[in-house]
Amino acid sequence: NKTFVSFELFEHLYDPKAFLEILNNLMNKKDLFIFTTLSGMGLDIRTLWENSKAVSPPMHLNFFNPKSINLLLEKVGFEVIDVNTPGKLDIDIMHNNKKHVKDKFWKDFLEYSDEKEKQVMQKYLSDNRLSSHMMTVCRKV
Repeated sequence: NKTFVSFELFEHLYDPKAFLEILNNLMNKKDLFIFTTLSGMGLDIRTLWENSKAVSPPMHLNFFNPKSINLLLEKVGFEVIDVNTPGKLDIDIMHNNKKHVKDKFWKDFLEYSDEKEKQVMQKYLSDNRLSSHMMTVCRKV
């Protein structure tokens, strides 16, 4: 079996479905496809939105999330093995852009939490698929 990989490309594609269909045609049954992309449900993107550097058309055209990427992959003929958000930078990105954070909870959290508390929160985001960095592993069926 072969493994196909794509890192930080998906959010730039004009037509991700067409890309996946072409890839699926190149693959044999049980070949793997592993890719990373942005998750539009990631905390820093959702909180900063128009002030997020990640939300910057025309460079980033697509924002999938752990649920929507499953739907697309299954429609094209892939079996999703795992979708996770192993991100490490959401809290740092928000801290570096805290002047743009409007939500009072996050403003206070960024202002008053220590490094250990920020690390615990980042781990929570990663563990619960709430980080903006998403990795998906799927297989051709």
